[in-house]
Amino acid sequence: MGHPLRSTAAMAAAVVMTGTGVAAASAQSTEEPPVAADAASSLVFNEIESNGDTTDWAELYNTGEEPIDLSGFHFRDDDDDHDYVLPEGSVIEPGGFFVIDQPLDGEAGFDFGLGDPDAARLFAADGSTLLASTSWQEHAEVTYARCPDGAGELRQTTASTKGEANDCSLPLAINEVSAGEEGFVELINIGSWDAELEGTELNSLATGETVDSQNLSGTLAAGERTVVEGLEVASAEAVELVQDGETALDAADWSEAGSAAVTETSWGRCPDGDGAFEQTREATVGAINSCAGIAPVESWPGGADVAVADEADLVGEDLSGLYHQSGEDDSTGTLWAVENDGGTLFQLTEHEDGTWRPVEGWAAGRTLGYPDHEGTVDAEGVTMDGEGAVYAASERDNDAGSVSRPSVLRYELGGGDGETLTATDEWNLAEDFEGLGANQGLEGVTWVPDEWLTEAGFVDQSTGAAYDPAAYPDHNDGLFVVGVEGTGSIYAYALGVDGSAERIATIEPSLDVVAEVQFDAERDQLWAACDDACDGRITTLTVDDTGAFAEESSYQRPEGMENLANEGFAIAAADQCTDGTVPTFYADDGDEGDHSLRTGTFPCPDSDDSDDSDDSGKPESPGRSGQAPGHTGEAPGHSGDAPGRSGDAPGRSGEAPGRSGQAPGHARD
Repeated sequence: MGHPLRSTAAMAAAVVMTGTGVAAASAQSTEEPPVAADAASSLVFNEIESNGDTTDWAELYNTGEEPIDLSGFHFRDDDDDHDYVLPEGSVIEPGGFFVIDQPLDGEAGFDFGLGDPDAARLFAADGSTLLASTSWQEHAEVTYARCPDGAGELRQTTASTKGEANDCSLPLAINEVSAGEEGFVELINIGSWDAELEGTELNSLATGETVDSQNLSGTLAAGERTVVEGLEVASAEAVELVQDGETALDAADWSEAGSAAVTETSWGRCPDGDGAFEQTREATVGAINSCAGIAPVESWPGGADVAVADEADLVGEDLSGLYHQSGEDDSTGTLWAVENDGGTLFQLTEHEDGTWRPVEGWAAGRTLGYPDHEGTVDAEGVTMDGEGAVYAASERDNDAGSVSRPSVLRYELGGGDGETLTATDEWNLAEDFEGLGANQGLEGVTWVPDEWLTEAGFVDQSTGAAYDPAAYPDHNDGLFVVGVEGTGSIYAYALGVDGSAERIATIEPSLDVVAEVQFDAERDQLWAACDDACDGRITTLTVDDTGAFAEESSYQRPEGMENLANEGFAIAAADQCTDGTVPTFYADDGDEGDHSLRTGTFPCPDSDDSDDSDDSGKPESPGRSGQAPGHTGEAPGHSGDAPGRSGDAPGRSGEAPGRSGQAPGHARD
């Protein structure tokens, strides 16, 4: 889930680019291009976008001195059955770029996706002569590109440069500057690859003149910080970071705030890495910045150890959302999990050896389908409402992987092992997130009961008044809270049985990516989890005095757990309390070590360790964390029995998502 310093370029599909301009691929060359035989030594794949931000695409570069006619050439991934023939008039100029794209804005393009691992291959018009190829093992956070263009190995980039010269700048940002007793400048690697600092320098400036300068060296690992000491800052008003003496990577300027910003505390980014600079509450050398409105990051208050909780290859890669449902008669309950590649729902129970395995009849799970039976649901999150119906959050239809379809889908349990559950309803929120990338949609979903919201004093942001459930008839007796990958934000919706979707609130955690959300009535809070994009950090949010959800605590991942691609998180209810702790669960999308599920511990919500007591002062409701009604194999009928209206969500059309709709580069299937 990366965050480029510069916005991703948006260009049309398949273009021919010269040194001075861009022309449509259908334009005819006035000169006779060379034959295909010359292409083998002149064409290279120059940049690859495979993570589905808007579209997947591959960029060619012509290292030769003559234009090359690509008409009729074949583009394939690692599957020979995935074959796209380039249209007539496809010409690449010497030193030029040519983008082979998926369909976009009515233009032609290839109709298959680029996965991980995968490859890009270009064949001559005969379909068998290989002219250029490259491969990769996993998606790039942003793109893979050659530096300089046409030469060198493909490596991760800081920013996408579709159809343009590659951005070979380092993914470095100035994160904090202080001139206190221990003056320092803190740098952070905001990319997903290690950055060599040789050739970079830090300069402190006053009225545009250099006050001091330091050359840097060494390697800064992805996501890591380094502290530079000894640079004169107290008499300066800005610091800049420069690569190779000419490329400005970043700058921090406190001239308008005054010298107190760096002498009394520090001048830091809030949140770290990509936030705006402001004066911090205190200098935090080598640690997460102390910012107003952002909870300081604490050590995980639960157990340090995290154990593998599944048998090898439970589902392979792509396990995503989790939801824990309490059991009966002292059982450890049910763990619901969704897998996003095939769109599968699993029902797991704990065995004597501590592993969680599918219950009888669920070895292959249940395939999740759309109301119209077409497509493959990219299931990323799962929850239950107060009546035991299951809801899944999805980014897209995997059969149309280049099209955003951020949906919440409702299912009634039943069917046999491996059979398809057809959604009774779909709420497609695409109109509410115009410009959202196809792989940047809903990552998590949780149901919050109306009774809890009203008792908590929750305010409806759409009206500015106290939340009134009666204003939204037939909306499943609660709000659905979703986490959106591409905006890093959380949204609360009233989802009507008539297919309507009304946004009630926008919630801004300090996480770069929201990979999971969970409601926890026993602790009166929401959990929001990030994956490896921010080192597995998890935050909690509560309804504050203004009636809005505000960040209360922010935790590091458990010390004993690696920085895994944990896209799912769940915490068991108080009735699972044993020896002062309840279980926590983590779903690793990357299946590290052939295991996708891990478990740890967190303190029980009640100091007396009782099973069911609730000292919060808030009402007990069927939405308490993990306390949906017991599963009997069939969920009760859907209130109102109204069919879902696929794609018919009336969101606030034209209203771009948070952060101006610019999704960060991080994406996983």
